[in-house]
Amino acid sequence: MEVHSQYLAKLLKEEREQLVKDLLQGQDNKCFLCQEHINLALYNISKDLNIDHVIPLAKNGSDNPTNFAVMHESCNKSKQDADLHVARVLCRLDKIRKEAMENPEAKNGFGTSLADVLKHFGGRKIRFSL
Repeated sequence: MEVHSQYLAKLLKEEREQLVKDLLQGQDNKCFLCQEHINLALYNISKDLNIDHVIPLAKNGSDNPTNFAVMHESCNKSKQDADLHVARVLCRLDKIRKEAMENPEAKNGFGTSLADVLKHFGGRKIRFSL
C-alpha cells in the first residue's frame, strides 16, 4: 500500500526546493542512502532528487520535515518500501560487497565476509582465515 505525503503535495515548487536545500544542509549535502555528495549545481532538484519519509507513513512515520530525507532518485527507487535507516545499511553493505569483489585477493567465489566489513570501517586488526 503506497501512502503519499499530504505535506509535500501542498508545497509550491519554490518551497519544495527550499526544503531540499534545508534537508541537504542537515545531511552534510549527502544522499541519505548512498552517502555520496550531492552538488546542487549538477542536479535538477525537481527531477533528480527525491524527498522521502525516513520512517514510512505506513509504519506510523510522521508527515513533516523532521521525518524527511533527500536522496538521488535512483537511490530512492532502489530502496523499495524499506525504512530509510534499514535501506541505508543495505546500501552500505552492497558497496562493501562490490569493493570486496573488486579486490584482487577475492575469496575464490566466497561471498563478502565480516573481514570485508571490518576492513571497510578500518577496524580489521587481525587476519581472518577462511
